[in-house]
This record gives sequence, C-alpha cells and structure tokens, in this order.
Amino acid sequence: MLDFARGKIIARAPGSGGMNLVAVEDVARAHVAALDRGKIGERYPIGGENLSMDEIWQRLAEITGRPMPKWRAPYGLALGAAYFDELRCRVMGCEPNVPLEGVRLSRERMFADSSKAQGELGYEATPVTTALERAVTWYRQTGMA
Repeated sequence: MLDFARGKIIARAPGSGGMNLVAVEDVARAHVAALDRGKIGERYPIGGENLSMDEIWQRLAEITGRPMPKWRAPYGLALGAAYFDELRCRVMGCEPNVPLEGVRLSRERMFADSSKAQGELGYEATPVTTALERAVTWYRQTGMA
C-alpha cells in the first residue's frame, strides 16, 4: 500500500492471486467477541473482503489519485527481477524493491471465510475501502507517503 501511494508500483502483479483485506478494528472486535462468546478450543477465521490484486490496486488508485499500472509483469520476468533484487540487497544490505516472496505469492489466492465467526460470534466486517482510506490518510499525515 505504501509503495503504491509513493508511486513505486510500476506494474500489476504477474499472477491471478489475491488476498483478504480486513480493518484492524474489525479484527480487534472479533477477538473481544471470541473472548466473550467463543467456545474454548475453537478457531474463528476473521476476514474482510476477498480481493484480486487488480481490485486492490484499483481501490488504491481511486483513493490515492495515482493511476493503476497498465502493464502486467510476466511471471518469469518478475521472478527473475526478484532473485536479482534479493541478491543485490544481500550484498548491499538493503530491503528489496521486488520481494521474492511477494512475486511467488502473486499467484496465490489468500482468501478467508469468516462465516463461522459471523454465525457464532456475530462478527461483521466493515468495508475495506474505508480502512484503506484511513491508512493512506495516516501515511500522508505522517509524511510517509
């Protein structure tokens, strides 16, 4: 998110993956609900919205006013760039601009199903766009974006 707000994202993710985004306040409320109403030993997956990487970039584009990258990096090219960047940062002692694990995960759908928490804890997720807007505003106010 921060890289997108700073204009560092030059290409869309190479894979067809996605992830679940959830507001931290929703997670906190779910923890309290699990303490109050949850069953001992049970697990309650908590999520917000399952979004493709393109959907995430599109929402960030609308919030930040930055354009969504038009070009999609081919997976092989992104993977090669990630290996090179990892090696460069091992030598120079820096953080990679193209994280290897990020490229690998671009093919995965890291989605969550909160139906158990909804049914047993009364959990309801708030819209993720609102959380993204708050995060971008905070980054801008603190001078990070």
